[in-house]
Amino acid sequence: MKNDIDELDLKILAFLEGDLPLKPEPFKDLSNSLEISQEEVLNRINFLMQKGYIRRIGAILRHRKYGYKANAMVVWKLNEEQLKKIRKFVEKKREISHAYERVTIQGKWEYNFFTMIHGRNKKEPMKIIREIVQLLGTQEYAIYKSVKEFKKSSPVYARRLLNEREKKF
Repeated sequence: MKNDIDELDLKILAFLEGDLPLKPEPFKDLSNSLEISQEEVLNRINFLMQKGYIRRIGAILRHRKYGYKANAMVVWKLNEEQLKKIRKFVEKKREISHAYERVTIQGKWEYNFFTMIHGRNKKEPMKIIREIVQLLGTQEYAIYKSVKEFKKSSPVYARRLLNEREKKF
C-alpha cells in the first residue's frame, strides 16, 4: 500500500466497498465510528478519488433486469499497431465493460487482448465484434459467450488489508 493513505482512509475504503446505507446521511454512522465529521469523511473520499484509489461511486445495476441479456468475452491476437487502435476504440464504446491487455504464452495462448461486450440481444455484441474486425483487419480472435452466471461480486481489497493487519496484533 502506498504511503499517501493512512489507517483512517483504509477504513473509509473498506466502508465504501460494501453497500451504502440508503438514508439521508449515508456517512453519519461511519463518521461517528471513526470519530470524525461527515465533512472530513467526504474530504477524504475526495482525496482518495483524486489520488486514483477510487474510480467512481455508483450503483451496481443488474444488467439482465434492464434487458441486457447477451454478452461475449472476446479474446484477440493483436500486434502493437492494432493494440493502439483498439485501445482508442474501447474507450468510446459503452457496450464494452472490460478491456485488458494480457500476457501471452508462446505456442499455447497467443491472445493478448480481452474484451467483455454487452448487448440487449445476441446481435448487438456481434455488431461490435464486426466493427472491431473491420477496424483492425484481423481474423485472429475467439468469442466466448456466457452460458450461466455462477458468481458476480465486487472485490474487497481494503477490508482484506484491515483484516490482515488485525491478525498481526
